[in-house]
Amino acid sequence: MKITIPWHAWYGDEYLELAFPDGWRGQAYWPVDGPDMEDDEIIAAFDHPIGSPTIEELARKKSRNGRCTVAIAVDDISRPTPAARLMPVLMQRLETGGVNLDDVTVVLGVGMHRLMSKEEMLKKLGQAACDRLDVHNSFPYDNLADLGLSDRGTPMKVSRHFAGADLKIGVGSITPHGGPGFGGGAKVVIPGVSSFETVSSMHEPGRLKTGLLNVDDNELRADVEDMAAKIGLDAIANVVVTSRRGIAGVFVGDFVKAHRAGVAQARRIYATPIPPEPVDIVICNAYPKDTDFLQAGLGLNPLNSASLVGRQLVKEDGTVVILTASPEGRGYHSLYSPGMIYGRSNGHWRENPPTYQGRPLLYVSPHITPQDARSTLTFGDWEGARRYLDERYRDPTFAVFPCGALQVAEESVRG
Repeated sequence: MKITIPWHAWYGDEYLELAFPDGWRGQAYWPVDGPDMEDDEIIAAFDHPIGSPTIEELARKKSRNGRCTVAIAVDDISRPTPAARLMPVLMQRLETGGVNLDDVTVVLGVGMHRLMSKEEMLKKLGQAACDRLDVHNSFPYDNLADLGLSDRGTPMKVSRHFAGADLKIGVGSITPHGGPGFGGGAKVVIPGVSSFETVSSMHEPGRLKTGLLNVDDNELRADVEDMAAKIGLDAIANVVVTSRRGIAGVFVGDFVKAHRAGVAQARRIYATPIPPEPVDIVICNAYPKDTDFLQAGLGLNPLNSASLVGRQLVKEDGTVVILTASPEGRGYHSLYSPGMIYGRSNGHWRENPPTYQGRPLLYVSPHITPQDARSTLTFGDWEGARRYLDERYRDPTFAVFPCGALQVAEESVRG
């Protein structure tokens, strides 16, 4: 049996073929998914914003003495948003609203990640935007506007490039997230273009209530949206991506109302059937958040979402496998990298490899070493991991989640 999965987001968006020995019993579990939108459908979404005026109307209202400065926060290369398909439409709408594109700044919401290169800017934003607009990386340690505290006591310091603009727009994608429930919406500003103090405070373990798939009773999400309102985020253009990083939906408008409309579609698009009974081996592919190893844990969304409704997908003596292309290697995060303030410390990792709910956790990546993963159960290719598992199990049952960073158990999003 062979199963083909998507691989290498932003670095080719290729396919990887997984071969399974005779006797292994299982299948791939794909999300409901959706078709990739046509360009005219994307334009129609800008024609009919949710809960706000159109982009061009906002530009006219924000104009002062015939001029409107604009800041567009766009999420970084670790996120699957195909912003290059939105930027030409957004630029045209701004011009229709009387904006001189010389007055438009793109602020890349790298948050606590590394800065983006020119090549990555071109991938993310497209040639037209990079050629015409002023593009900056957000920087969490300088050039910040201090706007006080949120209602929950989080310091609000954000990029001056963003805070000082007349019209503020966010561009991102709505994907499952264990912190604010789903990504997207105001999150491209907080933490996207925020300071180290802001982001470290909102991520302080246990300080704010969080929850995968939960946006309505989520203190972190509420705090993020409170801060975005105070900062003055005027509108968002968010997408729900397909399993191949196409665009299943575009949601333009008010940063709360449009986001919630996108979340409703995301719940349908990402819903995934799960095995009727626990299996021996669960294989989760981190695509389309597989640019670096620090994102790999997001591939576990199918298991984590199943746990929300009391379903265990892997047997007590089973194994969990994370596949990640990770062409950028280990990756970097100012909070969670090894040695940083929330970085996981595991000084005896050779004797105590990581587990998932007590089950052995295997990593498979051509660009990750055991030192990167802090685990001896790290393999450079699927064949090596398969040989290890073949020795551990006789005729195992298995389940593959081909784009695990997007997928959630259908039982967790019913209703």
